[in-house]
Amino acid sequence: MLRVLIGRHRSASSWSRIVLRDISRALKLDVLTIFAEEQYADYPSLGDMVREKNPDCLVLTNATRSHVETLPSEARIVHLFRDPRDIVTSGYFSHRNDHPVEIDGVKWPELVGHRENLLQLDRSSGMMAEIEFSGYFLDHMLEWNWEASDVLEVKMEELVVDSIPQWRRILEYLELAPDETQR
Repeated sequence: MLRVLIGRHRSASSWSRIVLRDISRALKLDVLTIFAEEQYADYPSLGDMVREKNPDCLVLTNATRSHVETLPSEARIVHLFRDPRDIVTSGYFSHRNDHPVEIDGVKWPELVGHRENLLQLDRSSGMMAEIEFSGYFLDHMLEWNWEASDVLEVKMEELVVDSIPQWRRILEYLELAPDETQR
């Protein structure tokens, strides 16, 4: 069974990716992480790449609904999201100051120019520029199928406030939690 964690930009996606990676390593499960479409550009779809590579766990950042719909039907999907207003606010400060322009070999050249622009603007104008820049991420949330019964929706705000029960819920859904006899 394929286990999928979809994280949204500025929504604890790095933290959750690391947690899932560490748990998967401990369980000797293979994890495939996709940050950008360019990573599967040689395949007809994300689902085709996943079927060929056959990972146990798949971590996606900023996945679109259409790409997720190409995944195997038996996939267990967790969608981690955040209030869009907080995404923009967090994005403004992160993109302005310290967000990496490369993660795991995947480059984000658009961030370089955006950062240069933010450094020239006052906070109000910078926030407006961030809203425009973040539209790419927010549009994915807008077109997301929030009614899908086969996706566990997790609010980042709840995950960070009540981490242990929320992680237990996520891991149980992904069938990665130890059963009661092992605790």
